[in-house]
Amino acid sequence: MAVASHHFLGIDPKLYRHFAAATLVISLGVAIIADSDNPEGVVAKAEDIKVQADRQRAADAAKPKPKLVDKRQASPRGEAGYYTIGGYGSPMDNVGDSGSGIIVPQPLPMQAMIAPDQALMARMSPAQRAAYLRQLDDQRRKLERQGPYRPSSAEISALTNASAIRSGSDNAD
Repeated sequence: MAVASHHFLGIDPKLYRHFAAATLVISLGVAIIADSDNPEGVVAKAEDIKVQADRQRAADAAKPKPKLVDKRQASPRGEAGYYTIGGYGSPMDNVGDSGSGIIVPQPLPMQAMIAPDQALMARMSPAQRAAYLRQLDDQRRKLERQGPYRPSSAEISALTNASAIRSGSDNAD
C-alpha cells in the first residue's frame, strides 16, 4: 500500500544536502587543480590584460567623437497629398499657436477610371475595339476636365435617409 509523503515534491531534504556537499567538493577540487599549474602566470596575464585595456581607453579618448547627423530629406508633402502647417519636426502641441497640427488637404489631380467591358470587347473586331477604346479615352478626358463629382444637398439627404432606414433608425441624425 502507498504511503503519503510529507516532503515537498516527494524528495527527502537529505538528498538536497548531499547534492550541495558534492557540488562544493567538486568545485573546490577543480579550483585547486586549475590554480596549482602556474599562479604567477595567471597574475602576469591579468596585468597584461589591464595594460591593453588602458591603452585602448587612451586611444579611444584621443579619437574625435562622431557627430550624429540626419541626412534624410524631409518632404513637406505628407501622405495622400497633405501638407502639414508646422512642417517636419515641428512640435505638435504648441499651446497658443493657432496653426499647430492642422493638416490642410491639397488638391490632387483628378484621375477618372473607366473600365472597358471585356465581354463586349471579346465580340468586337480589332477596328471596332480600337474605336471603342478611343471613345472610352475621350470620355475619360472629359470627366477629368469636369473635375470631381459633387453631390447636391438633395442627393446627400436621400443617401442619409436610405442609410438610416437600412440601419433600423426612424430618421437620420
